Amino acid sequence: MAEGFAAQAEAAWRNLMAVLADTGMRASDLVQVTHYLLSRDDLAAYNAVRMHWLGAARPASTLVLVASLAKPEWRIKVEAVAWRA
Repeated sequence: MAEGFAAQAEAAWRNLMAVLADTGMRASDLVQVTHYLLSRDDLAAYNAVRMHWLGAARPASTLVLVASLAKPEWRIKVEAVAWRA
């Protein structure tokens, strides 16, 4: 697990894009992304990472601030739904 919020956000998006690529999809195929963060203070850094990976894609997006995630060292969780006709 990457250490620190920015490194974890980058890893989460890199992994998401790898999963999409394995199925022949891209960021433009994302229709919904849910972002779970521990702190609103991380939002600016997160938005920079998110926009880098999304490019021009603009899926529906939900931000959920949570008290904790499954492991204490985790700082972020990203869930996504993709669809291609």
